Amino acid sequence: MPEFSERDRLSLPLDCAVQVVGFGISGLGLAFAADRQCQFEKLCQHGLVYIDKRRESDFSSLNFDILSNSPASDFIEGIRPGGLFSALLNSQNGKRLRCLKNKETPLTLVSEFFADAADCLSTLLKPYLRSSVLSRKCVSTIKINRDNTTSSYDMDGNLLVRSRYTVIATGGVEANNSEFASVARQRLADLVQSEPILRGLMDNRLKQIISTGQQIAIIGGSHSAFSVVDYLLRNFSSIIQREQILLVHRSPIKRYYKNIKDFNKTSASKEEGLVDFETQTVNRYSGLRCDARFNYENILNGNENRVNIVSAADATIENLLAANANPVGMLVQATGYHSQMPTIIDHNHQPIATKCTGGQTELSLNHHLISENKQVLESIFGIGLGTFIASAAPYSTTGEVAVGVNIYHQKDADTIISQILGQLGNEPLLPLAQN
Repeated sequence: MPEFSERDRLSLPLDCAVQVVGFGISGLGLAFAADRQCQFEKLCQHGLVYIDKRRESDFSSLNFDILSNSPASDFIEGIRPGGLFSALLNSQNGKRLRCLKNKETPLTLVSEFFADAADCLSTLLKPYLRSSVLSRKCVSTIKINRDNTTSSYDMDGNLLVRSRYTVIATGGVEANNSEFASVARQRLADLVQSEPILRGLMDNRLKQIISTGQQIAIIGGSHSAFSVVDYLLRNFSSIIQREQILLVHRSPIKRYYKNIKDFNKTSASKEEGLVDFETQTVNRYSGLRCDARFNYENILNGNENRVNIVSAADATIENLLAANANPVGMLVQATGYHSQMPTIIDHNHQPIATKCTGGQTELSLNHHLISENKQVLESIFGIGLGTFIASAAPYSTTGEVAVGVNIYHQKDADTIISQILGQLGNEPLLPLAQN
């Protein structure tokens, strides 16, 4: 099959079967799912276009200096042996992941593996006239056309791609919190989110603050918060003093358990949301594990006096810090991720508000977006961090939802690709109506 030049591609109508907004791990999972179903070529003939605001060489999903929540096997189990992506399993990074098997792995390695996967997918798309990766393009708006096709537009209103289906795979973002911003201003402290710290982008400022004896106050009690604790203890161990790290949490801190036997044996408080007692299965998406859990237990046991944990369940963050004698130089927000979605509009250019819970975009059982008035948006799917299906797991009543590489855990990508391919039928090319 011949490859086409960029000039050839730019002269074509911007019509395809599927446009995927986001070229991260969840977006890659859709291609892996098509290959697992042996339908990758069919999908690409109809048209598979990825749109991402980054350059292709800037792939950095999960490039954090911490251990993964999941074992190494979780990151490669979606690759079909003998399939189009199977060479990744025998690559240098693939072999390292295979050797680690059920052990947690550095996310920097996982990021490198998926960067290799992104390069592989870009190469596989090149022979297909209707398929490509559009980099350095930011999707601001998705329009549902009169004929139920979808069109994506950039911030200037320029049409990017028209497709029968859109899959939003833009991931999550640590949203700014006005309360924390106000507290930081009052304390004359820096306000940062956990992500730049875990990416190693704040080391110079952290060293400066710690060296002057000021505290680092971390807001949150999840894996992200304790990952920041771990990062600080590892990278600034020689200069951090007693109680120089302050961790403030509102919700109960939970530990991860491998199975129901482990939970019953070691959980003194019988934490809610960790186990579905009817099925006797453990919620794999909740609780501290690896170094985060080790550090938490060290603090509880009095073996780590450089970290002080306090609960803000009955007090405001400001009052807790005001009662604290030590000056705070940096406030770290580690309170979880919210979805980052483009604006959705109808064919009359009227906005369609999507259903959200706690900052997460709620999906139907088939992974379609849902409007606030509970209308299922049949031509738009969502996948990955920042999205969830409320009734897909028995943990939904506790607020615990599937995150991370749930493209494999929950077979999200398989569900989406199966629906799309089923609708495409046996047509050799996709005829799309004009706007």
